[in-house]
Amino acid sequence: MKRFLMLAAAAILAGLAGMWLGQRFHPVASPQQPLTAVSQPVNFSLPDIHGKKRSIADWNGKIRIVNFWATWCPPCREEIPEFIKAQRQFGPRGLQIIGVAVDRTSRVIPFYKARGMNYPVLLGEQEGAQLMEQYGDAEGGLPYSLVLDRQGRIVASQLGAFSESRLERVLRPYFPPSS
Repeated sequence: MKRFLMLAAAAILAGLAGMWLGQRFHPVASPQQPLTAVSQPVNFSLPDIHGKKRSIADWNGKIRIVNFWATWCPPCREEIPEFIKAQRQFGPRGLQIIGVAVDRTSRVIPFYKARGMNYPVLLGEQEGAQLMEQYGDAEGGLPYSLVLDRQGRIVASQLGAFSESRLERVLRPYFPPSS
């Protein structure tokens, strides 16, 4: 428990530092340019809010945004409505937002229901913080998002909240406007 609280405090401080320094978006490759063989697909399993073990690979074939967040993180809370909107708009065309809560399950489930989140949330707790670091968030700041191509490879990452315009720019190559 003490370790979890220390990780949470570090994540808050890193998140505040990230906000102070500005959001950072890191494209790894363009949608037309495949990643090198060095980049392995993201794959991990965690329970969802219903207790069912889910793997990120369950959504292979879709463009995925894996968003690490917590209920106590103000920038995380601010971007959730944008994810709800994007899931509603692009879900039928192959987008899947996946939340990974780096928080206590007892806080996540009521938050999820109250916010009307329309995408799956996996319960990461302490393991979520380890996964963030494994997939590029060395500072442990929240929110942290990975954009995965249809094969599950990281094509971009972002430390800090997605704004509506930034999320639109990230998704446009995969979901061009209909003519």
